[in-house]
Order: sequence, then structure tokens, then C-alpha cells
Amino acid sequence: MTATDLAITFASDTRGEALPRQASPDTEGSTADGDAVSSSGEKPRLLDLFCCAGGAGKGYHDAGFDVVGIDINEQPNYPYDFHQSDALAYLEKHAGEFDVFHASPPCQAHTALTKGNRRRPGWTDEHVDLIPATRDLLDEIGKPYIIENVQGSTVRRDVTLCGVMFGLQVIRHRYFELGNWQITEKKQHVKHSGRVAGMRHGKWYDGPYFAVYGDGGGKGSVEQWQEAMEIHWTKDRRELAEAIPPAYTRYLGGQLMNWLKSGGSQLTSTQMTLQDV
Repeated sequence: MTATDLAITFASDTRGEALPRQASPDTEGSTADGDAVSSSGEKPRLLDLFCCAGGAGKGYHDAGFDVVGIDINEQPNYPYDFHQSDALAYLEKHAGEFDVFHASPPCQAHTALTKGNRRRPGWTDEHVDLIPATRDLLDEIGKPYIIENVQGSTVRRDVTLCGVMFGLQVIRHRYFELGNWQITEKKQHVKHSGRVAGMRHGKWYDGPYFAVYGDGGGKGSVEQWQEAMEIHWTKDRRELAEAIPPAYTRYLGGQLMNWLKSGGSQLTSTQMTLQDV
């Protein structure tokens, strides 16, 4: 198969059983005419692995992809077609039904809190690093993919994004590893300016940003978190805390869509020499 075939022959494999289709809800930011389409006239299909409540999926949907979410836990607020399953087992069985992939493996093993706790004598936890297994399987499949995770993770820093780059009220740096495709437009980092709003020592401090994590008090209301992240379809604090702003994947999804429409070039992860953005 040529590189062009890879880019424009969407979901032509037949590995695995066909997925049931659901109409995705209409949302703001959907792309206009000119999106890449499959040979059957449909949008390219994106499998959103470890999808949680759909922060990443929303951005890809806005960029023009037909999004399907997979998570081992029930996700009643996921806004698109959702299947409850072990993500990597599902990927292995159904990879041929999709054109591109996004994966957000659990981040708890890589957070600063976990790393600090693991230095404490006698501390144990059950957090598992699924990034290597996810990367290996996606490389074996050979189609374009994006893996996202937190600062301090083992994800390769092909792209680093934060909310300030998109005018959001949250900082929230995240790393993105790109496999089998290449970004063409680099978004420059923006200097952070101002205090993170919240309660400290019994006093509320205003600021342009909110800390969207944890379930303790003093970090802003649910409504403030929703506005900061631009996520309005869930009011669950845990879901908001685990999400990434859709703006991140709207940007990356637009880049990936352009790559697909242009025919792209078939690159392996190790051949890519991207600089951080």
C-alpha cells in the first residue's frame, strides 16, 4: 500500500466485527465542507481509546472526524458513540474499522503526586503504565495515531500544549506523541501571566486561571471549571478533572485532517524529528 493509499483509503480493512453506528450530536466548531472523506463518502473514523467523558473526542469531532469512544468504565456522559471495553483488547480486534487513533492511557502512574508518594517508605499503589503497550500496538497497526498524557509521563514530547495557547482559563500542560503522521503547523507556547484562582489559608484569590483537579474545596465551582475547560456536557468534577480541553484535539485533529486530505507521507514514530510547540 502506498502512502497516499494509507491516507485516503479510510477504514478499508475488515478486521473485527462491524461497529454499530450512532449519529453524533451537532456541536459548535464542526468543520465546513472540504473535510477528508472515505471511499464510501463518510468522514474518517477515529477511535478514542481510554476516552473517559470525551474531552479529547469533542475536539476531534469538531475537526470533522466520526468519533467512537472506548473505556473500561461506563461513561454515561460521553457525547458520541461509546463502547465499554478494555481499550487495548478492543483496539486489537477492531483496528481495521478505523482510520486514525487517539489514546489517553491512565495518567495516575505519572503524576507528581504519585511519584512523591512512591518515595515514601511503605507506600504502595496499583497504578499501571499502559503507555508502552499502547504505543507498541498502535505502531504494529501502522495507521496515524496520537497518544496524550501528563507532564512527567513517558509519552514522547512531539507536541506540548497548554490552555493559555488557546485563550482558556486553565494552564494544564499535556504532552502529545504523534505516530505515522507529521504535523505541519506549529503553535507557539504563550507565557502564563497571573495567579491561579482559588482559596488559600481561608482567603479567596482571584486570577485568570483555575486549577481543575482533585475534589477538595477552594478550587472553583463546577461552573467555573466548565467555562475554564470549555466542557459543558458534564457537571461531574471527576470527569472534568480527568479531561483535556477539546481545544487541544480540535487543533491537532485539524492538523491530522489536513494531513489526510493532502495524501500525507508514511512515517514511523522513530523517523519523526518534530520540535516541541
